[in-house]
Amino acid sequence: MELASYRLITTSHLDGCQQDNRIIFRYTIRRLHVCRVFGQMGLLFLSASLVMLFMGSLAQASSTTSDIPAALPLHSPIQKEILIVGSEQDYPPFATGMTDAEAGGFTVELWKAVAVEAGLSYIIRVKPFREVLQDFKEGRTDVVINLARSEERQQFADFTVPHVVVHGAIFVRKGESSIRTEDDLANKSIIVLHADLAHDYAVAKGWGPQLVLVDTTAEGFRLLASGKHDAILIGKLPGMQTVLALGLTDIEALKIRAGFAQKFGFAVHEGQSDLLEKINEGLAITKANGTYDVLYEDWFGLYEVKEVTLLDSFKYILPLMLVFIGIGGYFFYRRQDERREFTTKLQFITDHAPVLLAQCDKGKYYKFANKSYAGTFGLEPADLIGKHAREILGEESFAIALPYMEMALSGQSTIYDLKLPETSNGVSVGSVHYSPEYDKSGHVVGFIIAAISDIIERKKAEEMLRKLSQAIEQAGEAILITDLNGIIEYVNPAFSELTGYSRDEAIGKNSRMLHSGKQPASFYEKMWKTILSGNVWHGKVTDKKKDGTSYPVMETISPIKNELGEVTHFVGHQQDLSDNEELENKFYQAQKMEALGTLVGGIAHEFNNTLAGVTGNLYLAKRGASELPNVIEKLNTIEKLSFKSADLIKNLLSFARKGFVRKRSIEFSSFLKEIIKIHQISMPENIKLDLDLETDPESMIVNWDANLLQQVVMNLINNARDALKGIDKPLITIKLRKFFADAEFLTSHPESEADKFACLSIKDNGVGINAADLPHIFEPFYTTKEVGKGTGLGLSMVTGAIQTHQGYIDVESKGGEGSLFEVYLPLIEREEVTALSKQEELAEYEINETILLVDDESHILDVGKELLEALGYQVLVASDGLEAVEIFKANRDEVSIVITDIMMPKLGGVESVELIKQIRSDIKVIFTTGYNKEEELLGDIYTSEAIILYKPYDIDELRRTISSELAS
Repeated sequence: MELASYRLITTSHLDGCQQDNRIIFRYTIRRLHVCRVFGQMGLLFLSASLVMLFMGSLAQASSTTSDIPAALPLHSPIQKEILIVGSEQDYPPFATGMTDAEAGGFTVELWKAVAVEAGLSYIIRVKPFREVLQDFKEGRTDVVINLARSEERQQFADFTVPHVVVHGAIFVRKGESSIRTEDDLANKSIIVLHADLAHDYAVAKGWGPQLVLVDTTAEGFRLLASGKHDAILIGKLPGMQTVLALGLTDIEALKIRAGFAQKFGFAVHEGQSDLLEKINEGLAITKANGTYDVLYEDWFGLYEVKEVTLLDSFKYILPLMLVFIGIGGYFFYRRQDERREFTTKLQFITDHAPVLLAQCDKGKYYKFANKSYAGTFGLEPADLIGKHAREILGEESFAIALPYMEMALSGQSTIYDLKLPETSNGVSVGSVHYSPEYDKSGHVVGFIIAAISDIIERKKAEEMLRKLSQAIEQAGEAILITDLNGIIEYVNPAFSELTGYSRDEAIGKNSRMLHSGKQPASFYEKMWKTILSGNVWHGKVTDKKKDGTSYPVMETISPIKNELGEVTHFVGHQQDLSDNEELENKFYQAQKMEALGTLVGGIAHEFNNTLAGVTGNLYLAKRGASELPNVIEKLNTIEKLSFKSADLIKNLLSFARKGFVRKRSIEFSSFLKEIIKIHQISMPENIKLDLDLETDPESMIVNWDANLLQQVVMNLINNARDALKGIDKPLITIKLRKFFADAEFLTSHPESEADKFACLSIKDNGVGINAADLPHIFEPFYTTKEVGKGTGLGLSMVTGAIQTHQGYIDVESKGGEGSLFEVYLPLIEREEVTALSKQEELAEYEINETILLVDDESHILDVGKELLEALGYQVLVASDGLEAVEIFKANRDEVSIVITDIMMPKLGGVESVELIKQIRSDIKVIFTTGYNKEEELLGDIYTSEAIILYKPYDIDELRRTISSELAS
């Protein structure tokens, strides 16, 4: 009766009628087709008679509620929940589309209309039917909106009344003569939809082994059209729709009817009676208000008009007539009780509502007030009726409220917060709403007042929400929020800064747009499995920016749940790891450098000791072959190669920062001029050298090892020179200027402690450096020069030396466009500048002195003794420190100078010299070493005065050093 009365009220435009919330009884409305037996006049006559029969009673019922304020709510809306609704793929006209976003068809649109009427919230999931059914069985889906009823399915599902009945059909290719009846399908290749009712029917018929299972009707009809199979068993209507949509003119439905019929309805899980009741109500309302008919005509145009007999028509019309009679009788006998009951209920609801409610006319006189509203003024609701708002509110409050009242009377809803008088509970804040009240003609006849007496907690919540929102907006890490499908709904500014996607570009897109392809599909499957189960996922990911570059992040994805504990969204938090990875790379590089330095240091000691023996023997060989110029030439070549090998070791030590550095204060501008002056001699005449050097020496003081600084400058100039071969108008530009570190420089060199630098730039217009080579140019043994033209250690030595002195080197270059190297050397305050060379040229010294030569390498002792004797000295030898002390004791007055290696077994050179100096404190000492890092063993007491010769040493250097020490 409820539904019939609803439709009668709707179709008759009886706006004053009110629906009672109690349900008298339920029944199912089936679709009626207009028959040719009853014409339109007959139906109109019947409808008019029924309307007239009950018009009086309905009007009286309507009048009972005429004095109730029209703008006040009559009942509370149903609490909604989010349902997962399953719809199959491509089953026209019931279901169309292959994805959630494309969901359509009769059943989908009917469900949407039913859900609106029933007050249901939902999410549609489109999948193949077998997956829809499986999801429903396993509880991942709440409602299946197009499921045919069967005994098997009634074991796990409850069904609504059928909304459509579809008979089965057999489709074959035109000209097929071997199938005339259903029994002819035996031993035929039959196509069916997987898990469809036709599938169940075919299995029951014993045709299981010959079935071909497909997921969509289109797939099945394409297979049939290909000629590979004999028939398809399916509902007639979806079959006809698919044939028409695919344009398959060679497919037809047999005139025989298959032995199954599909009664389609909405299905819920067994026992979900409340949900089933709501869906049935919504379905009935759509049939009553005509929505069902419109959808039916739109989607089932291929059905033939059904001929209905007079008896059939009466069978359906008679229940309607009984319903109308029942409604009339119900309203007639219940109208007085209903009026009293409704008035009581309304008064009870409004009096106990947590909202202050009142109603005023255009003159601002009260027409209605609930108990809460009147109680704020210490009155009863009846005391307010007919009183002016100024009289109740008082002049001050009325003056505040008046502008908002006027806005409501002009047709605008308004809201404002009002600070209420302080009570024992403290200060409270009221939120006041004014809404216009309209008559049936749409004219404003007054306004409704709704107020919340204390919203202080809401204000606190709003403030907290504002703070949380600002925290997310201003967070340094990227934050995004997606729905259950990964569709982005929010990103903060840090996300845009990190990824390059603006907020508008990101919102509405799937988070898959960030996938870089550097994680396998299994990685994302595991991640989705974790978060869909309601757990937090945390891990390292490499994502892709808008410009296509990748970036590493530590990402945390957390589910957002509603009050029922259901996951509704996901929030992702991304922490950029780019800086961390750069620091890791630097750490690994430092470890490699340390390992390289240890290796080179070990090689250097043995290698230089060996070269010392080689160069000593070469010197002696040259003396012996003085009459053989060809031999002398060869020996000179060998000597040059030996010292070149020693330089190679020095460069490696410098690159690995294992060399012992003697820093001095140097006037860089003057120092640089001297180096360039020397270098210009060897510079080809066609190369133009453009100098721009800051001349103030006071502002260019650096703390450097002079030898290393000279090597740095010479290497960079030599590289510029080599890059100019074959270039027209070759040019090298050298500039020296003072540089004050700016924000950009400090950002690119965050470890810098200095703020003032001498900036040396060396630029050439040569061949340049290719982009592929540029990242490797400072690596040891990496060179782009021809074989034999370079060792690949020049720039590695340069960068090692610069880093040792806390400086920086930057390079800019492109292939064919020349190169620019910029060296930044920290400046120091001016102090006493030390001379560049410690040793001075001295005159020859009187020979015939005795030298104690100490070394653990026998070949060095042998050749050293012979060399020193060849220079005219008396020589005593010792193979370790202990032996040296004993020999010195025995010859303390004869020995003039001790030449000792630093590193030796039993007793090292430093320790033995300390013992020797206890015997004779004025003894002269020269230390020798094959590895300059061994100087650290000399200790602070020796570093400022000890004389050190580095193996292999030039014989003339050895002679000068001995002469200098003996003369001092």
